[in-house]
Amino acid sequence: MLFRSEISKFQTLNLLPQGALPAYRMYPCSDGNWLHLGCLIREFWDKLAVALDLLELATEPEFQSAPSGWATDQDRETAMELIGNRLLERPRDHWLSVLAESDVPSAPVLTTQQYMDLPQVRHSGLVQTVDDPALGETDQIGMAIDFSETPGRTRMPAPKLGQHTEEVLASLEQKGISSGRSENIADGGSPPKHPLAGMKVLDLSSFIAAPLGSMILSYLGADVIKVEPLNGEGERALPFLILGGNRGQRNLALDLKSPVAKEVISRLLGSCDIVVHNMREGIAERLGIDYEPARKLRPDVIYAHVTGYGATGPDKLKPGFDPLFQSMPGITARQGASADRPVFLRTPVCDDTNGMLLASGVLMALHHRDQTGQGQKTNLSLLQTAALVNSDDFLRYRGTSDRPLADHGLYGLSAINSPYETADGWIFLDCNQVEEWDSLRKCLGDPGLGVEVTFGEANQMHPWNEDLCRYLAADFKRLPADEWERRLIAGGVPCCKVAENIDMGFYLHPRDRKSTRLNSSHVVISYAVFCL
Repeated sequence: MLFRSEISKFQTLNLLPQGALPAYRMYPCSDGNWLHLGCLIREFWDKLAVALDLLELATEPEFQSAPSGWATDQDRETAMELIGNRLLERPRDHWLSVLAESDVPSAPVLTTQQYMDLPQVRHSGLVQTVDDPALGETDQIGMAIDFSETPGRTRMPAPKLGQHTEEVLASLEQKGISSGRSENIADGGSPPKHPLAGMKVLDLSSFIAAPLGSMILSYLGADVIKVEPLNGEGERALPFLILGGNRGQRNLALDLKSPVAKEVISRLLGSCDIVVHNMREGIAERLGIDYEPARKLRPDVIYAHVTGYGATGPDKLKPGFDPLFQSMPGITARQGASADRPVFLRTPVCDDTNGMLLASGVLMALHHRDQTGQGQKTNLSLLQTAALVNSDDFLRYRGTSDRPLADHGLYGLSAINSPYETADGWIFLDCNQVEEWDSLRKCLGDPGLGVEVTFGEANQMHPWNEDLCRYLAADFKRLPADEWERRLIAGGVPCCKVAENIDMGFYLHPRDRKSTRLNSSHVVISYAVFCL
């Protein structure tokens, strides 16, 4: 079977770039286009089995722990093969239609430019036209957070260097500028120990994109009360997600449909400053916990609602998980150097970014409430977050050039922005400035690099400087990665040893580095390797 060869090849390499879980990965279809499945819970796994007419996935004992639990690798590979071969029978558009009708989380693998033209993206106002003095009319990203009372807007194009120097300097001479201190502190009152001390948050959300935001609010001092169903939210099947994304929260288990629970929730809604949930459109309304009932009980409530595709529009009812919003806006295509062989980032970049946006949006709304006494609703979606994550390419104007992609070996963006194998392990170079390139040449101390190789040539993206790559590859094999890291960092060269796992890259990593930047780079690379 055709799909079996793909599995065997990836197993030989000890990696599965398109995803390791059968229903949480990307697959090619008969027309060569790829789609991404996002079935992380049993409900969607069973719907997938029906949609693909593969009922054995829902009934056979070897698949009973699917989609996230697998007794053996053989069972997992068998499921992957069944799904992969079925999807190879028809074109992508056919399967996207079938899966959508069956309420199966799925999405096409696209580029960012294709993403900009999706009807739901346009409906959400994510594409804004901005007149740029140099480029003319441009399409740029709109708001990543919607506020019911204080909506944001694109104010101006990117400024020219020093464009507003005189204006800013003049403003500094104006009298009567506020100190920014709150009245109670100015009058001698004591500041709170934490920024959000005294704030209460009611969290009715699940999985990552919303609970992570509540967790950040708890770090800032808020009292977060998370309410779950009696059998737990869907994330309970994946304990590492519960542990990693729900710290600092108190927990209450309730059947939200019971009369007793409705009384408890009403009292919570009336006493909490902030309400957070990520239920699909219509569910909160049926439970009587949507924005209108909440603000009747607490008029100044900050109500944060997270969805996959947005609260309105043609796709508002579609289920959405992080991987789908990696593939639609071009993240997996960019990671794989093309949409023909996408690579799935195991770190949920859209979920994580959305959590930070949620916390930021709540803080903005609280600032407005402090000034006016007015609460409001904030809407966030993974659709918006995905656009923000790709904002460097979410841009269109006459003569737009494609953003740089990795080489076909998926090593990096240039000869000096790439990993190299050493005598023991790997080292990652991240030279982005002329001085850093000069420092690298000095550290290597070999005239073989040649004075004729400029920074521009070394940092060239298309095509790479292959001669320089071969030279560096041979030179780095002389010494172990630890020794290279020590020498290069001392010489002012941004680099890090590539970690083999999260212990090496984070938990057991020395904390006495002089450069925070190099520390951060090390952690980022460690995660990239660990998640692959």
